Amino acid sequence: MLRAGSSAVWVPAMIILAVSGHWIKALILLVWGAGVVAPADNVIRPYVISQRANLSILAVFFALLSGVQAFGVMGLFIGPVALSFTLVVLQMLRETILDPSAG
Repeated sequence: MLRAGSSAVWVPAMIILAVSGHWIKALILLVWGAGVVAPADNVIRPYVISQRANLSILAVFFALLSGVQAFGVMGLFIGPVALSFTLVVLQMLRETILDPSAG
């Protein structure tokens, strides 16, 4: 699955190359973008997000996938935010239930 991040750059460039008659360059860009850039983006993006948000890489990956499936391109942002919000609320509830005098 290609996302709007990196593909928003190389897909239009590939189309411009193909329309201008540079079919070999367009094909090379397609192979590079779909074979190298998109998979790297799918691995690196969850890793970077998880580092900054103190979340598991796997949790961020599934938050990105489910966010994109539920909300489309905006799910790239909504998914991890919803995950973070849910985890904070659960942590607050856990602290309130385990130690009600602290709140």
